[in-house]
Amino acid sequence: MSRRHKSHLPGPRGPVVRAQSTPRRVNRRPGWLALGSVLALCLMGGLTLFLLSGKTNSRRESPPAAATTPPTTGAANQLEASVIEWVNRGNQLMAQGKPAEAEALLTEALRLNPEDEDIHYNLGIALARQGKYAEAIRHYEEALRLFPDYVEAHNNLGNVLVRLGRPDQAVVRFREAVRIMPDYASGWNNLGNALQQAGQPDEARSCYQRAVDLDPDYLEARFNLASSYAQQRQFPEAQAEFEAVLRIRPDFEPAKSALAHLESSKTNPPPAAP
Repeated sequence: MSRRHKSHLPGPRGPVVRAQSTPRRVNRRPGWLALGSVLALCLMGGLTLFLLSGKTNSRRESPPAAATTPPTTGAANQLEASVIEWVNRGNQLMAQGKPAEAEALLTEALRLNPEDEDIHYNLGIALARQGKYAEAIRHYEEALRLFPDYVEAHNNLGNVLVRLGRPDQAVVRFREAVRIMPDYASGWNNLGNALQQAGQPDEARSCYQRAVDLDPDYLEARFNLASSYAQQRQFPEAQAEFEAVLRIRPDFEPAKSALAHLESSKTNPPPAAP
């Protein structure tokens, strides 16, 4: 099961679960990071940034690792087969929205094989989905001790740190993820969200732009880029990006609302200061 000797970059493994920020995104469920009063003229804090969280197929959390096909003979192989069974059953339970039950199975798998980074990683996902963030952090960090280039573990650990209001620490993790995998669009978007929360809007916008360059149809990143332009009062650029979002998903209400506010600000400018 261990991937530490593999030469390729880590990604979702196996058909068992795919999820963001849900298991691929072992947590890919979009969340939101409020921009506050973004449009300055009259958005009144209505815009927010996508925070990919949970890899329940959203571009934020990465998916649980699936176990490989077990060997068929010998006592050691039987033990390995048991571990693989626990891991795959745990992944199935996470896909069914039962992280507490998945935690129990993954804990048993870890008892049998405490030095497997994928089990630590999957257990981190199960714990994070229950709000057990301190325990999740411990297992993500252990996965990274065993396999320092584990992109998804860096990503998901960053997501947990953002949830805990520790964006500066999250930035470190997301930077590491995109260093290892420079074309990781979700990582760039998540890095942008962490930088935005850390009070670095210019660099955050650059990260959103990088994510959009890598994946032009990445709706969350493009919406975040538009919101970032709006926050900086670059309204023509913001309008262009919000319109691009609606070309990707015409029924996306946050972008519709943002455009309506932009149009309103043009026709009803705020009164001049006395």
